[in-house]
Amino acid sequence: MLSHDNLTWTAMSTCRHVHLTEATQSQEVVVSYLPLSHIAAQMVDIWVNMKVGGTTHFAQPDALKGSLVNTMKEVRPTAFMGVPRVWEKMQEKMKAIGAKSSTVRRKVAAWAKDVGLQANLSKFNQNGASPPSPLSYHIAKKLVFTKVHTLEFFLSLNIPLYELFGMSESSGPHTISVPEAFRLTSVGKEIPGCRTKLLSPDEDGNGEICLWGRHVFMGYLNMADKTEEALDSEGWLRSELIITAGGEKRSSCSIEEALKEQLPFISNAMLIRRQEEVSLCAAHHQDMTSQKTSAEWLKEVTLQ
Repeated sequence: MLSHDNLTWTAMSTCRHVHLTEATQSQEVVVSYLPLSHIAAQMVDIWVNMKVGGTTHFAQPDALKGSLVNTMKEVRPTAFMGVPRVWEKMQEKMKAIGAKSSTVRRKVAAWAKDVGLQANLSKFNQNGASPPSPLSYHIAKKLVFTKVHTLEFFLSLNIPLYELFGMSESSGPHTISVPEAFRLTSVGKEIPGCRTKLLSPDEDGNGEICLWGRHVFMGYLNMADKTEEALDSEGWLRSELIITAGGEKRSSCSIEEALKEQLPFISNAMLIRRQEEVSLCAAHHQDMTSQKTSAEWLKEVTLQ
């Protein structure tokens, strides 16, 4: 259950954090294409835009099947939110078009993107975000290869993707990356008025992320026991990391990304936790550049 205060306060704090423009100065424009039953789309398309007096354009029902591009060309949004898979699909389409170009054009494009990437990395590092060390950056890139590759691709085109972290139970955002505090693989800083702590961190500093603030939900409707599991007496919201049989703490996202990297024929993966049991849902992706079959990939790869 999200209260009116949860929603309005989160919208206000988010607007301040990302420096959105009030309509009295210049109107913000967004395209609504994700289901409004999800808090992410609802917060951006309705609550945040209402706070600044922006304009929301609704995309066609087949937006994710191709018409979204036409809507964006017509509307020219000032801000655009997308889940990782949306950006990955854009990247795949752009690379497919680029692959049809001549060899010279491809080499020039590759050179230009490399220059753009290095220039943007330098620019953001000068804005106060500490640059990642070569070792730590390469480790992060290995751990979340698909994600970093997509971020680098758009950054090379001078389109930085500002990541965020949050939950439905936190009214959407908890941390958001902004231009003055941007770093690849980082989800940014807490929006004003929010706090974060790690519950029972191990010797490597890995623990369950807990959230606190006026954006934290009221509880689950008619589910007092589940509410007590999610919220402690001080109002801290638990994010529930998955703990493996060996006692290792893992986020579901890291497991999903590792699976997709090891098995390229999988386009989407999702872990679902029910009490002590963890189930995996995976979507097979037919359109692969590799000629290997799913069975051949499975024979070659051993999941850790």
